[in-house]
Amino acid sequence: MNLNPKTVGDVLILQPSEKITMANCEQLRDQFLEYVKKGRRKLALDLSHVDYMDSAGLAALVEIVKIGLSDHLRLRFFAIQSQVRSLMEVAHLHDVFPLAESEAEALEALQKDA
Repeated sequence: MNLNPKTVGDVLILQPSEKITMANCEQLRDQFLEYVKKGRRKLALDLSHVDYMDSAGLAALVEIVKIGLSDHLRLRFFAIQSQVRSLMEVAHLHDVFPLAESEAEALEALQKDA
């Protein structure tokens, strides 16, 4: 899975460019962990190109949130497509994820969290 990383200030933005499913969710989690191991403390996931996610993909995002909490990371998910947001709501997890509407809002929140 290509996460199309880009850095804005001290924030690493990862932008998966495909569906997040059982077939690739471990890659997403493993790549996220690699960035954490390299010392990244502020991360944002741009989900604007993720138009589908299955329950395994959602579980991978939950794992990312758990990693973020245990490692004291600053984390935001933003630009979430309606299908993915609906899945989060159906699973009653939309309040678990640190969400932002846009990249600008995510960056602002990550700077305030510092």
